[in-house]
Amino acid sequence: MKHLLSVMLIALLAAVQAQAGGIRDFLLSEPGVVFRTLPQAARAGLVANAELGKSRTTEATNRMGNTSKIDTLTTDYVAVQLSGSSSIALKMLNKGKADTVIAVIETVSTPARDSRITFYDTRWKQLPAKKCIKQLPAMRDFFKPATPKNKLNELLGDIDFQLIELQWTGAGFNTLTATHSLKSFYSKEDYQKWAPYLVDTITYHIEGTTLKPDKKQ
Repeated sequence: MKHLLSVMLIALLAAVQAQAGGIRDFLLSEPGVVFRTLPQAARAGLVANAELGKSRTTEATNRMGNTSKIDTLTTDYVAVQLSGSSSIALKMLNKGKADTVIAVIETVSTPARDSRITFYDTRWKQLPAKKCIKQLPAMRDFFKPATPKNKLNELLGDIDFQLIELQWTGAGFNTLTATHSLKSFYSKEDYQKWAPYLVDTITYHIEGTTLKPDKKQ
């Protein structure tokens, strides 16, 4: 009973703080839709130690028996390593003081890395992706504009799995970088037929609560 009351208190306190707090408060208030294997009490312990500068030496065991830890924690960005093969990164997108979106990147290794991004409001209600990014990156976007249409369709037809890793990079983690994983998933021989037509990365910048593709890519 005492443990249950402690968990409920943590959840209540986090929910109140998240209304006007930073990313650490949203990490604590997340109800378990994103962090399905890492309960709020474990997250609270990781945050407390990260804020004391102990994030690199502090770990927690999640519900799957894997080791979880916080890799990076700033006022508006947090990266959590859930296990050796999965991670979650939260980034606050702000437009003034009243409008905030939480962008969540979940990444798994297959063994090539593959990600998905979802968006939530401050009450953890999922938002339509198109509200925050006009078009999610797809494998087609990595091919150079000069690639002939027939050749493009042929090359896309040879790709069985569209594996794309998403990361927050750059100063203040304010750039969304999409990187295709073809080189690490397919054989060297297979990759060579795509390589001349590809760009390695696509980047997006933050404008308020939306992500816009950078020009000249």
